[in-house]
Amino acid sequence: MMEAISGLGRVLVIARVSDTGVPLFVRTGQVFNEKIVVFATGENSRLALLSSVIHGVWARKYSSTRTSDLQYTPSKCFETFPMPSVTSRMEELGGQLNDFRRNVMQKNQLGLTPLYGKVHDPDCEESEILQLRRINGQIDETVKEAYGWTDLELGLGFHETPKGVRLTVSEAVRVEILDRLLQLNFERHKEEERKGIWPPKRKSRKRAEAKKAAPPVMQDGLFPPEGTLF
Repeated sequence: MMEAISGLGRVLVIARVSDTGVPLFVRTGQVFNEKIVVFATGENSRLALLSSVIHGVWARKYSSTRTSDLQYTPSKCFETFPMPSVTSRMEELGGQLNDFRRNVMQKNQLGLTPLYGKVHDPDCEESEILQLRRINGQIDETVKEAYGWTDLELGLGFHETPKGVRLTVSEAVRVEILDRLLQLNFERHKEEERKGIWPPKRKSRKRAEAKKAAPPVMQDGLFPPEGTLF
């Protein structure tokens, strides 16, 4: 992991078990707790993508659950996730989200969980929370456009979920998003089969054991190195 992030000043992380499942940047040069998933990227566009409702829907569907919290499992929530092409707008909005959210958290001495508790509270109309909702909403629309889903109306609003009332998409839109992502997943899997890169080449026993013992690190890109698919 340290080799993978050696040239980066910051990396994205997500708590393995959390109420929010929200990614954020942290500085490198520190020891990372095994309770977080580390993504070897410092790009704002990746923050935007992993913060989007589209990725959130996928992660909630394919994660393990622990009580009512999200348990983020990289092999199911990230490696199988069919990503869109990165756009400059995603990079721009990811930077806005990171800067604005960090300032709000520092100013009010808030962590991610209480901050997003306010975001999902329909009765909270604080100006900073309203602005954070707007940025997240713009990210959702931009990621949707990156997939080319111009016909899909997200209809973001406050909906009842197993976690209670949340700012998200309706059940019907959630199912539609999952259907489209699954279709993309299957299409890319078939393309890998056609190119002869699936199934992946067998590793030597020594290499496989070394990889198994290593900390989980997600490589920055469309798919992991061997194109792991759901």
